[in-house]
Amino acid sequence: MKQTQGVLEALAEITSIEIKEIAVPHLPFLVELNKHIQYFFTPQRLAEKNIKNVDLIIGTGSRTHIPMLACKKIYDTPTITCMSPSTLLRKKFDLCFIPYHDNVQEASNVFRTIGPPNRSRAKNRQDKSKALILIGGLDPKSHHWNNLKTIAMVDELLKRESHLTWTISSSPRTPPETIKSLENLCNNFNNSNFVEFKDTPAGWIEEQYDLSHYVWVTADSMSMIYESLSAGCQVGIIPVYWRNKKNKFIQSEQKLITDKIVLSYEDWLNGKKHITHAQSLNEAKRCAQEILKRWWPNRLQ
Repeated sequence: MKQTQGVLEALAEITSIEIKEIAVPHLPFLVELNKHIQYFFTPQRLAEKNIKNVDLIIGTGSRTHIPMLACKKIYDTPTITCMSPSTLLRKKFDLCFIPYHDNVQEASNVFRTIGPPNRSRAKNRQDKSKALILIGGLDPKSHHWNNLKTIAMVDELLKRESHLTWTISSSPRTPPETIKSLENLCNNFNNSNFVEFKDTPAGWIEEQYDLSHYVWVTADSMSMIYESLSAGCQVGIIPVYWRNKKNKFIQSEQKLITDKIVLSYEDWLNGKKHITHAQSLNEAKRCAQEILKRWWPNRLQ
């Protein structure tokens, strides 16, 4: 959802647009499978009929793909997805915004991005005395979670960078024991504050990006890494222990480190400094410009 919103907001900054949002509900697997089958025989039954003057169809999430392509057949208008669709459906989209780490083969309808587009923008409000730590959590399919090692790394950050004011937050996947450990850890430091994810209001994380000059994120939370980079923060990655050393997340992490876009925790321990960028990441703007370049070049500024 944030991917689509980010691209649309970037489009609106360049040209006048009108948005109509259509929610696509989560459906049981067999119902989704039936929709896939229907698409190839009676797509008109799946299309949204109550919209007029459609210039562009754009969405994110695998469950949006069949409804969007059904609408494309009805309205004959450019249709875009902000992710990598299944191989079966990819060629049917006019444009796919796909991160490099997905390793999708180049094609005329594939536009590669450095991470997914998002809603964050550099506002140059960051305070150099403030830092943020964002802790992900358990996902048995992708990585192991070691509470003691994660807390030890956070503890080292707080000790070595005691001149900073730290805000630490969790995620929906953070184990209860890690939340408790973070709370206890912050009680030992006068310059740190822990805010549990469930207690943060809408827009809280975006506000923290705008205020925090330094942001450390656990490697499993890739979306927050790219959001904080887009907000103009200096970003460090706290490692996790991947099950598959060749998965797309570790490839994305390594590319960011190799390209000197982020600072690894190991490099920080060895005395390397945070990386200052001449220009913030803004993939949403690049995506918006690509849309206009292909279909409405006269609207490009």
